[in-house]
Amino acid sequence: MAQQTEQVPTEEQGAPSISGPEHFAFVLVGTLAKACLHYGFHQLAFEFMRHMRSKAVYDPVYRAATKKVIETLLLSGMEKDAEMLAGLVTSWAQDTAAIQPLSDELIWLLYDFCSHVGRPDLVLFVHERLSTPALEEIYPLPQGNALAVLLAHLYRENRYIEGRKVIRNLLQHNYRIDPMYRSDVIYHASRLGLASEARALYEKYEHRAKSSTVLGSAKLATELVAHFMRVVDDQSSTNDKPKADDASAFARKVVSNFVRSKGELAKQTRENINAIAHCYFLIGELDAGFRALRVMLHRKQIPHQNDVNVLLRAAAKYSPRTAVKLLDRALKENYKAGPRAYATLLHYAQKHGDSDLAQEILHLAAKEGEAEHLDFTAKDSMIRAQLQPFMARHGSKEHNAKAYPALRSSLMTMMSLRDHGVEVKDALVHVAIRAALNTHNLYEAYDFWHAFFRGRVPEKKDIWYYCEHELFFRIEEAVKNGVLPFVKGSVMLAQLKSGGFTKGEFTMRDGRRREIIPFGTQRYNGEAAVFSLPSADEEDNTTIPSTEPEEEPDDED
Repeated sequence: MAQQTEQVPTEEQGAPSISGPEHFAFVLVGTLAKACLHYGFHQLAFEFMRHMRSKAVYDPVYRAATKKVIETLLLSGMEKDAEMLAGLVTSWAQDTAAIQPLSDELIWLLYDFCSHVGRPDLVLFVHERLSTPALEEIYPLPQGNALAVLLAHLYRENRYIEGRKVIRNLLQHNYRIDPMYRSDVIYHASRLGLASEARALYEKYEHRAKSSTVLGSAKLATELVAHFMRVVDDQSSTNDKPKADDASAFARKVVSNFVRSKGELAKQTRENINAIAHCYFLIGELDAGFRALRVMLHRKQIPHQNDVNVLLRAAAKYSPRTAVKLLDRALKENYKAGPRAYATLLHYAQKHGDSDLAQEILHLAAKEGEAEHLDFTAKDSMIRAQLQPFMARHGSKEHNAKAYPALRSSLMTMMSLRDHGVEVKDALVHVAIRAALNTHNLYEAYDFWHAFFRGRVPEKKDIWYYCEHELFFRIEEAVKNGVLPFVKGSVMLAQLKSGGFTKGEFTMRDGRRREIIPFGTQRYNGEAAVFSLPSADEEDNTTIPSTEPEEEPDDED
């Protein structure tokens, strides 16, 4: 993009002189504008500058003088002046674009001023006003820190299309990027999803002078490696092996350049060692990553949790059991894994259908005190892993007894999540009720219903409708057979009828309509065979009333 240069005619060429009263007027107006800005009279300063600007549109002498006043204001302005100056200069640039555009230097000075006073929103404002279809070929993009600030702000605002357009313009016009900010620009290109453009910029500056700012950037290396390993996964899923191999080769080249630029590992900072280990784990070189982390252990430092998380995620994709062994080994060597690591391992253990491994992961998380710090997604996986062994009907008393603590723990966790404002998915509640019914823990099945489904009105097609249907019949059957005491079972049926989906009315398979009547169930006269353990509600008498009727005192004569 060619730099715009302003040709101001000299007095010999017929231009008017400003050496006399006019020069004094320019100095006076400029001084008044600065004074107004200094004392907070922004509207008055704006009127002064607008008057000068209107005369400068067609007068080159006024234009040159106005430019000098604007430059002075931008060089000495403060954050409170930023909005007025940004609006003034951009409107002036729009008005004069067809006659004599403002110089690139003045536009860059405006960008730098807005970024210097900490107003990324104004950097974006200036860019938007000067990048319209009519002006984008006239005025330049920002440079230096302002360019990095613009890309970062576009990313934060989720305006990826505009950010990608800026990156593509940089490449299309072969724009020079300041060496100090090259790594930031490439980093933001990768975060905006432009893998090929980020790679093109990286390879463009790979062998240039001051390439260490690109090759040795820990932030850039970890971002590029993570991005291109995701590309490898995507291409592998579509069986495009050549593209997957090409992306993998580039990721490994980034790691190699980064490690080589840093030199001897023992002399590196904690941040660089963490980044090197992170990169090795991402490309699957686990031993090399461990070697890097051991340097920190020798210094009595604890490696960053995120690097252990990345290690475990890389291993879990191929073998969850191998990843758990690595976790156990890492914990023994004084590494620390964060909640995300346990959540990732739980996810892959469930994905492979390995409930025993999921239980082992939960045990490790509880042992390290991380179980309570898991987010909802991880706790969802944790609860499902706890209940998975009880989804089939085994029928043995021992198996049913093992289900009780898992069900109570899951109920307490889910209620705690709900009380803290986290939505508990219906699907998870259904899994819990199904596990309770399959193991004959009717109290727990009822407690899950009472805590999460009572008072809800879903459609009849909803799966929870049929879940409650089964709960009704199982409790009624338990009352008839003496598994549940008559009073307690009848109270449970009454609660289900008054606050449930079905209201106790069902259509049988033969087409007959049937209604379950609480306290109308036939009493069991024989000895009750108890197959379920008492629930916490039975112990603290909060949800279900006591089973035994109170003894009436004898009448005294």
